[in-house]
Amino acid sequence: MGRLVRRAVRLIVGNFWLIFVFLSIGAAVWLYALTSHTNMPSRRDLESYLSQQQLQVGVEETNGFQHVYYIYKNSKISVTEGLANNTEPVVSDEYIAWVRTPYGTNQSLLYVHNVLDRTTTQITSFGNASKPDIYGNHLVWEDDSAETASVYFYDGLSVQ
Repeated sequence: MGRLVRRAVRLIVGNFWLIFVFLSIGAAVWLYALTSHTNMPSRRDLESYLSQQQLQVGVEETNGFQHVYYIYKNSKISVTEGLANNTEPVVSDEYIAWVRTPYGTNQSLLYVHNVLDRTTTQITSFGNASKPDIYGNHLVWEDDSAETASVYFYDGLSVQ
């Protein structure tokens, strides 16, 4: 009978430690998610910041891929993520545009991000976009996927 009790105690204690480890991992993940979201500036803070200065943007390598970020009060705020190279960032007011080349493709696609409402819009779905420029939410870029390069314009609603 003593052996059965010892075995039951070991089983209970072993399961307790297993539950403790799972709860600890869950708490760590939750705490990481909480802190990563609390570092994001509020819309009001960003509006105030943008009324005084232009956003600074850049590209840095993370896990073998290039990602776009902007600087807010000496902190880098990521705009892109995932398995793609994001290059050629340009900025105007609250808009950041860049070229994204998804891993395993030869497509270079154009995206724009609004830092105030934290939305990202894919402007092109195919082609070889390059050399973007932006003024407000108006974009121009070159696409040389055809035999001759073409210049395109996005007015915030449609591509021309």
